[in-house]
Amino acid sequence: MRIFAIILTLSAVLPAQAQLNPGMEGRLCQAASQDSAFGALVDQLIETGEVQMTAGESLLSIDCQDGQTVLTHMVKGRHAENLEYAVIDMGLSLSASQVSLNG
Repeated sequence: MRIFAIILTLSAVLPAQAQLNPGMEGRLCQAASQDSAFGALVDQLIETGEVQMTAGESLLSIDCQDGQTVLTHMVKGRHAENLEYAVIDMGLSLSASQVSLNG
């Protein structure tokens, strides 16, 4: 069900830069550093309307206070379920991505 909703939303909305407040960015950075937390948080934010479904690249490129991105936290922390959510559920294409893959 979650995958269907994401695909449907992606097909209807052009990718846009996520516009989040610093508190929300901090929550996403923290969730990226915890097993299985990122997908649950993003799904919750979409359902409550706090975040419009945007290109996965914009959420993964958010700069965290420690100078790293959300994606870097996932990669360095080896949070496989968070990475799986980004690649499969959010549809991130690592071969055609605008995300900095320096993690």
